[in-house]
Order: sequence, then structure tokens, then C-alpha cells
Amino acid sequence: MTTTKKKKKFISLSDIALLTLIISIKVSLIDWYYIPSSSMEPTLQISDRVVVDKDAYSLRVPLLETIIMQNEDIERGDIVIFKDAGTKNIFIKRVIGTEGDVIEMNFHKVLVNGVEIESKLLLSNADSTTYRERIGNKEYLVSYSKNIDSGMIETIQNRDRVLSNPDSIEAKFISKHYQQRAGKWVVPKGSIFVMGDNRDNSIDSRFAQVGYVKEEAVKGRASFVLANMKPLKVGNTELNIIPVGFSDFNKEIYSVDPITLAQVTESKEETPIE
Repeated sequence: MTTTKKKKKFISLSDIALLTLIISIKVSLIDWYYIPSSSMEPTLQISDRVVVDKDAYSLRVPLLETIIMQNEDIERGDIVIFKDAGTKNIFIKRVIGTEGDVIEMNFHKVLVNGVEIESKLLLSNADSTTYRERIGNKEYLVSYSKNIDSGMIETIQNRDRVLSNPDSIEAKFISKHYQQRAGKWVVPKGSIFVMGDNRDNSIDSRFAQVGYVKEEAVKGRASFVLANMKPLKVGNTELNIIPVGFSDFNKEIYSVDPITLAQVTESKEETPIE
């Protein structure tokens, strides 16, 4: 009697190629980004996982940087993910201006081409001031620090005199914080101007460390928060890839939802502004 042995089935090169293609397309079209800092609060919280539409503005060769097709234009109010050319760090910020725009900041007012961004004061407390801003159909909250406010009010009116003594405490304060309350920027061709919603806890286009962001450096547009995923902590180390707590599922980020508004205004010390 003849026994026929079954041949072992190995994964073929075509199977590997197909799997690689599927993964590459998925990685090139959609991704998520972990929020490590407070620079976009209250819109985005630390530990949020933001779903990113990677082909919103351009279609790239899978796993490469080469752009093969342009899609939508980057718009003011979009939340974008981009890679810093120098440090290669990944940032997430809100677009305030596109090429050719003139951006001005006058204390808590932000103007684009001479027109103030629509803004409504919501509340104020001993620590911060919160506004609801709107760019087009995108609505969001921004906050400013009262500590910087008080220091800037006292020194900015006498800026020239204060800066004549660069070693003074006031001069050092202005040198550090002036861009957070005043300035004028003209966005060059092929670039965008970005800011964090947490205006005094964000390194963005107001500062030389980031400056104007090249459009080709933008990796995608944030779509929504998949969930807030608290990372596993081992000692003083956070393991972001291992979440242990989940909340804020499927959260909208281009409008101010009632839950976010309630979280911002629930402190007893805060005075709501109607």
C-alpha cells in the first residue's frame, strides 16, 4: 500500500507581496497619533489616540515620502500632523494661516489678513481665560494663561525701555513670552502657519523652533479621537503601546461638544461668561 504524504503549504512570495501591499496601503491612507502633551488642550487631551487621514492632502507612494497626487488644499482651522525638518519630531497643531496670509497677534486677538478670527469669551478664572473660536465651520476652544497676561500687560507698554536693559527680569520675560501675545507673520509660498489651542503651552509657528511649516511636511489631517487610552505605567515609564484605560470614544474635534465644554467649565473658581 502506497502512502501519499501531504506536502506542507508554505506562504508563497505572491502571498507575502499581497500582504505587504495591503499593509502598505493601509499605513499610507490612515493612521493614528498619540497625544503626548497638553499643547492642543482642551480639544485634544494627553493620551488621546487621534485618527489621521493621511491622504487628505496628497497621495504618497506607500511607506515613502514621494507625493504622486495632490488632493485637497490645506485649510485654515484644520488640525494637521507634520514632521519637523530639523528634529524629525512629529507635531500636531491647528492651521491658522496658509500661503500669502498675514497673521497678527494682539494680546488675545488673532487676525488673518486684517480680519479678527471670530472669538467669544466663555469664562475666566484666576489661572486662565477660555474662548470659543471659529474658523469657517470649524469651532474649538482656546485658552490663555493669566500669569503671562499680567506680566505682559505691565511690561509690553514700556517694551523699548524694558529691552534697553536686556539683563532685567522684565526684559527676559518679554524675550520669552512676547510672541505669545504680539507679533506679525507673513506666510511664505508653499507653507502654513500653525498654533496650538493651548496658546501658552504650545511651541508652534510663533517660535523659531518650529516656524513656518512646509506643506510637503504635513503628513495628514486629524479626523477624530478614536478614544483616550491611558498607558500602562511601569515605575516612571509609560508604555504607550499598552493601554489600560479607555474613555472619550469617537470624539469630534471640529466642534465644541457639550461634554468638553462641561469639563472646561466645571471648576468652582471659574466665572462663566454668558
